[in-house]
Amino acid sequence: MARQMRLQQLKDITGNFSKEQELGRGGFGVVYKAILKNGVSVAVKRLEVNPGIQDKQFKNEINLVVLNGICKGLCYLHEECQRKPIIHLDLKPSNILLDDNLVPKIADFGLSRLFGEEQTRTCTTMVIGSIGYMAPEYYSEGEISSKSDVYSFGILILEILTGEKNQRSHVDPSGQRYISTVRNKWSRISKIMSQSSSLDADGCQQVVRCFKIGLNCVDLDPRRRPLASQIINMLPWECKKNEGMPSELVPKSSDGSCTSSAVTNHVSCMIPQSLNPNPRICSFH
Repeated sequence: MARQMRLQQLKDITGNFSKEQELGRGGFGVVYKAILKNGVSVAVKRLEVNPGIQDKQFKNEINLVVLNGICKGLCYLHEECQRKPIIHLDLKPSNILLDDNLVPKIADFGLSRLFGEEQTRTCTTMVIGSIGYMAPEYYSEGEISSKSDVYSFGILILEILTGEKNQRSHVDPSGQRYISTVRNKWSRISKIMSQSSSLDADGCQQVVRCFKIGLNCVDLDPRRRPLASQIINMLPWECKKNEGMPSELVPKSSDGSCTSSAVTNHVSCMIPQSLNPNPRICSFH
């Protein structure tokens, strides 16, 4: 779980932010390798005060972490539930809650469906959901699958990247007009990002990668949309963690398997009593 540490503690575990423990530099600060007293290796990011960096740009970096958290929540619901997979069916901004530590929590399971262990999709004659976020196959044919949630997540990604809200309309319940507008406006995104003085090459690459992920998620053919677990591995944070960090920085669990950073990478998802006899808050570290 996220924890607060005093400045002196951070200095102690990073060798007073020594250059020897420096892992890399980004647009907002420097990342250091650190080892906690319990032996767990973590990454510590020291933000640099830079009057030229706008608050909006800093929030964009936080949004990447939030996207990662939402996706991990979906992965838990779809693929890791101990009982049966859960399809949320109403993923939208107002159903993503953030706590004081910016940990995203997927809420409002009023429309959710429980699937059998071997079941991958089903159909319904009663289509209920939020206009602008419903997958086209769900709205037009009542077809439900985990890819329905992936489509809604794709809309969320595009909204966060562009800063433009999907103008919901009953004549366009799947947000196709919004997607088309975004696709056209951002077709030259690589060139636009490269001309931005506030983004380094790594930042540009992250934006482009997220944009491509969002478009993959809103593919009209649900079979071509990625699974939540696949999206996690495609997100910039996960790619950098798995490819750019030394293996010793990925903490190990007692059985030797890799876990995510105990300080910076976590998500909670609230399971309602109607779907699980033992409601609880599940944290992913």
